[in-house]
Parts: sequence; structure tokens; C-alpha cells
Amino acid sequence: MKKHLKEAKYLVIIVSGAIASAITLPAIAKTPEEVGQIACDVSVQINSTGNSGDGSGVIIAKNGDIYTVLTANHVKRDVGVNPIVQPCSDSKSHSVLSFQSLGDLNNQQDPDLAVLTFKATDNYKTATLGDSSQIKLGSNIYVFGYPVEGIGANRKRGSDREARFSPGSVVSIRKKALNGNFIVYNAVTKGGMSGGPVFDVEGRVVAVHTSGDLEEGQGQVESGQTVTVRVKTGTNAGVPISAFLAKRGQIGTNVQNVAVNNEPSTEKPEEKLKNPQSTGDFVVAGMVESEKGDDKAAIDSFSEAIKRDSNSAEAYYRRGISKYRRGDKQGAVEDYGEAIKLNPDYSNAYYNRASIRFFELNDYPGAVADYTEALRLNPNDAISYFNRAAARSKLKDREGVVADFTEAIRVKPTYVEAYIERGRFRNTLGDRKGAIEDFTSAIELAPENTVNHPIALYNRAAVRRNIKDLTGAVEDFQKASELFPGVNEPELAKKAADEVYWLNREIKFESDRKLNPSTPAPKPSNPAPDGGLNEPI
Repeated sequence: MKKHLKEAKYLVIIVSGAIASAITLPAIAKTPEEVGQIACDVSVQINSTGNSGDGSGVIIAKNGDIYTVLTANHVKRDVGVNPIVQPCSDSKSHSVLSFQSLGDLNNQQDPDLAVLTFKATDNYKTATLGDSSQIKLGSNIYVFGYPVEGIGANRKRGSDREARFSPGSVVSIRKKALNGNFIVYNAVTKGGMSGGPVFDVEGRVVAVHTSGDLEEGQGQVESGQTVTVRVKTGTNAGVPISAFLAKRGQIGTNVQNVAVNNEPSTEKPEEKLKNPQSTGDFVVAGMVESEKGDDKAAIDSFSEAIKRDSNSAEAYYRRGISKYRRGDKQGAVEDYGEAIKLNPDYSNAYYNRASIRFFELNDYPGAVADYTEALRLNPNDAISYFNRAAARSKLKDREGVVADFTEAIRVKPTYVEAYIERGRFRNTLGDRKGAIEDFTSAIELAPENTVNHPIALYNRAAVRRNIKDLTGAVEDFQKASELFPGVNEPELAKKAADEVYWLNREIKFESDRKLNPSTPAPKPSNPAPDGGLNEPI
């Protein structure tokens, strides 16, 4: 395998129309090293030419000197304009000729897929696609991609990223999933690997890696606003290759040949699940049970894994997740602590313990300390910055809150919620200009049919009202009142409409007072406790 490939740290490797033609090749079982070499031969970096995000992809076709790469649709969004492609096999850079979405990211029924083309006289290999319907629970897979790692001067992004070959097992195959993320696995991934290929044991691409799996909880910031606080499940998800094949009619004529191998897999994962023997077998069995909703059985399987290997940080971490789901918060914290003792670099264990301490146990100093450790190990995790900001808000560290939201935005420039929260705290610190800028960024990023768009409008309107930009405030409140009903927020729609009514009366009063200085000022029917109108939400 290429010397610049880097294996995942924590994961136990569980191994003892537009298409003109389809090429069928025989299936041959391969070693992990062989699959890793295949992965490098056909994979690419997708890099922005500015300060946008970076992604990964896989070469699927060649037509003359035009190559087609399959990736994730959100990579297309994140890399911005004029991205470049850099194959793993020779590290040469090529400009992207075209970038085509295969769905709408705002439509949860559409798969998170896209294709791009680049021109090169070099002879790059193309991937063989497999039959994703053959993937079963317990199947071994490999994810290949280019994570963004490090921070500050040591941050590796763009062409400086190193490839990661991350092995894992399939732990769930969902019948319903957002943006087509049906295949769930426990391979360790990081930001920047999105769009990378997921291989089976025969070296065939069976999915495109698109997301990390999260569970949502609720927490509150200092202002009393409820924010989403996410717990990391330690699993990730991809779009099956069948979703791409179903969309092939949308692809242009550059795709001339796609190699497809639908031969039955040589792997028998069901045997491993029926009769687990090793520590790794019990860990995978427990994850499958947990994904099915049977966390009691999952805890038993993880405990069996720990009996076989008391030094398995992975088993403690997984058992902690299942204990948390069953309401045993303290037991989860203890298991995460054991995982950290065994593996002091277990960033997800720090993160999850922090989240429980924050929004379950109200241990805000402990939460900040754990999020800080998680960020030390994974400094480009926007969600950790966001959650630490929420925890810091409980400690009245407003400057620290703003700093963390700023870091979240640095890592993820499209982080709408971070713009909104930073805008709120800038407003409380008296930075009205900065608050308006943040709310404006959120308005530009959030589609009108999502709740964040009218929320950002409402917040910007409130700041504009406070700086006496009454006309601008009326425009924003009016637009928010029209959009809130469409996102099931009738009460907020009424609040925004009330603001429009009273602000129009105030505007009229100011006009009338110029003619008659004794004109009485209007009074709102439902003033806020301080006598003013509604504050930002």
C-alpha cells in the first residue's frame, strides 16, 4: 500500500441511459492491503481554491481524456467555485470542467450524490462498481478519503491532506434515510472524507461516504434559547451505489464505460453475527443490535466483548452509547471514562461524555473540559466548537462563546446555526453591526423553506429595530411573518406580525410628531418585561 495511507486509530479491523455499456468482471476476494491499493489507484482529492471546504471522490469512467468522478453533492456545495482534483496515484492537480448534482440537498428524498469531470492525458484507473444490495449486516467494508486534520499553522487541508484507509463493518441497512444514507458502518471517518468510496472485500465500490451519524438532544444557552446538542454514535453512513445507477440517466455523454461487477460476494457475515467468537465479533454484533433498537441485548454483547478483552476501549465506548440510550446516564459516563483511560486519544468518548455532562447532568465545567479535550484531538470538528460555546454560555463566558462560534464557522463556513447563535451573543455584547452581519449570512445560507431562514430574519429585524432602522426592521419582520407558517411556527408568525403592526404605528407616530409635537406615543399591547418589544429569538 502507498506509504502515505494512514489507517484509522481506534477501529478494530474485523477480517481474520447515459451509460453506453456495462462491463461485468469476476468477483475475487482481496486482502485489506490489496483493497487499499485499489482505493488509491481510483480515488481523488477534491480541493477548493479558496477557503471553502474540501472533499474526496472516486473515478468511475473515462471517455478519451475526460474522466468522471463520483462524489457527494454536499462536497459540490462546500468546495465553492473553481475546485481542483488531485488523484491519489500521482498527486497531479487538474481543474474541474463540470460539476453536476444528482439531487437537491434540500429534498431529503434525493441522494447526496454528484459527479464532476476533469481532463487529463494521464492514464488513470477507474473503479469497479459493485452490487450494494449484496451488502449485509456485518459485512466488512473500507472507506477511503482525505480528512482535514490539524489546526492553525499545522492544519492539513487541500492538497496537504493525507489519505486514510478506514476499515469497518456494516451495522445497519436502513429502509428510510435522509438524502439516501442507507448503509451505516463503524469505520472511523473525519471531515474531508465525504464523497470518498466505500469498498467491499472484493474491492468494488458499493457506496459513497456522505455523513457521520448523530443523535440529537436539547440544551440551552445562557439566553434561554434552546439549541440542538448532538451526541456522536460512532457510526457513519453512505449512499449505496444503486442510488447512483438509478440516476445514471441524468449524467452527460462523458460517461462511456462504467465497470460493474454483480457477482455474489465471497463473504458470509451472517455467520459471524449468529456465532460471534472474538472481541471484534461481539462489538459488531452489539452495534447491529443497538441499531435495531435492542440496546439491552447490545449491552450484553459489549459486556461479552469486554470479558474477552478488558482493554477494548471500543467495547466500553459502544456500551456507553447503549447505556445512555436506556437512560443510564451515569453508567454511560463511567464507560466513556473507561474508554478514555484505555485510549486517551478517544475523541468521540470525550465528546459524548461532555454532551451528557452538559445537557443531562448540568456539569458545565466538566463539559467544557471534555469538549476541549475532544477538540485537542479533533480540532476541525465544528459541532464540538458549537457545543462548547453552548456550555460556556452557562458559565457566563460570553467572549468565549463568541470565540467558539467563530471557530465553528471557520471550520464549517456554511454553519447556519453558528451564525445565528454568534449573532445573538454579539448583540448581547453590544456589537450590533456584527450581529446584523451574522444574521445576514444566515439568511443568505438558509433556504426559505427551513426554520433558520425566518429565525435569522426575525433576529436581524430585532437588532434593526433597536438601532432605529425601523423601515428595515419592518421589512424583515414582515418577511418572517410570511415564512414562519410554512415551517410550522404559527406563534412566531404572530409575534413577527405584531412587531410589524407596532413598528408601523411607531413610524407613523414619528411622522405625525414632526407635524404635531404633542402626538402621544403608541404603546404595545403585550410589552416585554423591560417595557420594550420582543427581543431576538
